Amino acid sequence: MVDAPPINVSVVYAHTDGTWFTADCVLPHGATLADAVRTSGILSAYPDWQLEHLHVGIYGHRRPLEAILHENDRVEIYRPLKIDPKDRRRVKVNSIRDARKWRQLNKNNPK
Repeated sequence: MVDAPPINVSVVYAHTDGTWFTADCVLPHGATLADAVRTSGILSAYPDWQLEHLHVGIYGHRRPLEAILHENDRVEIYRPLKIDPKDRRRVKVNSIRDARKWRQLNKNNPK
């Protein structure tokens, strides 16, 4: 059996202050997302992180740490959401809604 050639992947993370962490890694065929994160060195750059608690994905699609990587995959590390998207839309709509008009519409259309 012929050994498969190593694969090239990149690991990226965008920090809240606008800085980026990027690392290009050469991994053996059959490597996982967890292998890529460990090899990238990001865990030493952010020592308070634990690998098991990271949210990771490939090209914008969330994947488990055990997912197998392919040639030229981009491993992305995601930050936790500060606010739920539904709540954010609700806050935005309520901030621009005319309260008097809204009360009038609800008075005419009882549930």
